[in-house]
Amino acid sequence: MPIITLKTNQTLAVGRLAHLAQQLTQLTSTILGKDPQLTVVSIETSREQATWFVNSEPSRAETPVAELSIKITAGTNSAAQKADWIRAGWELLKAELGDSVAPNYLSVIELDATSWGYNGLTQGYRKGLNK
Repeated sequence: MPIITLKTNQTLAVGRLAHLAQQLTQLTSTILGKDPQLTVVSIETSREQATWFVNSEPSRAETPVAELSIKITAGTNSAAQKADWIRAGWELLKAELGDSVAPNYLSVIELDATSWGYNGLTQGYRKGLNK
């Protein structure tokens, strides 16, 4: 049950947003084995110079800057799988947004099963850890 967040300084058409969401869902299913039916993708875009800074300077619209993160339940994936997801996510960002000299950060955030969930139940409860 991952939630994926992509933030970028690029303005993207709705069709490209949908394509990115589909690609992120697919690589998450393929690499991390997550259920696409429970995968949520949130994409935030903004070219407003006041919102993105690199080395304390406003980013330029022609230089893609992005942050891509995924929240997953701790212990559900190996270090190799997480590294593969970060690598594949970077390749996807380069293909969709363009290669960039700016730092672009990707992260896998692991949350304890008893500390997060969806639709009112923790993952720990679903797995019988805190009934």
